[in-house]
Amino acid sequence: MRSASLFPEDCADTGGGGPSHPSVLVAPGSSSDPTGTGVWIDLTQDSAICELQVAALLQRHPSDTPLVVETVGLGSLSVPPDASVADLADCGASILEHGPVFAELLTTLGGLAHLDTARALMTESYQGAFRSPGEWAQHLFAAAGTELEHPLERYISWESLAQDAELAGSLLDVQLDGVHHLFLVCED
Repeated sequence: MRSASLFPEDCADTGGGGPSHPSVLVAPGSSSDPTGTGVWIDLTQDSAICELQVAALLQRHPSDTPLVVETVGLGSLSVPPDASVADLADCGASILEHGPVFAELLTTLGGLAHLDTARALMTESYQGAFRSPGEWAQHLFAAAGTELEHPLERYISWESLAQDAELAGSLLDVQLDGVHHLFLVCED
C-alpha cells in the first residue's frame, strides 16, 4: 500500500496528469473552481487517512459540504457527488487487491451500495477470465472430470450452455477490455 499523505500533489503521477490509481477529487460544494479548491484523495490509503483529508478540506471551507467532482481509476463506476469517503476507500482497496475488474463488477451490481456483495463475489465466486462464456462452460465441464467421446463433443454448444446459466441467474458475466470475467452465483 502507498504511504499516506495529506497533500493532494502526492497523489499525482510523475507525468503531472493527475492520479494514476483509484482516486477522487473532492471539492467544497459551493466551489466554482473544484480543481482549484479541491483535494485529490488516494483511495488506496486507509479510510481514516482519506477522512482526514476531507476534514482538512472542511477546515478551509467550514460551511460547505464536500462533493466528489471527479474520479480516476474507478472504471465505469458512477460515483454520486455525496458518496461516503469511507466507502470509496473500501472500493479503492478492493480495486488494488482484485484489479479493475472489481470496479466493473461493482458497476454491474449497481454501485457503491453493493460493496459487500461485490467483495463476496470476488473472493467466493470468481471463476476467472475467459475469451467467452462458452470457453468457461467447456472449462467447467472438463474440470468436473467428465469426458465425452470426441465425435459427440461437436454437438455441444458451449455458448448455449453458458447462456442458459446466465439466463437462470447462475452466471454473472462482467466484461472488461474484451475479456469475460465470470462469477458463479449460487442462490441460497
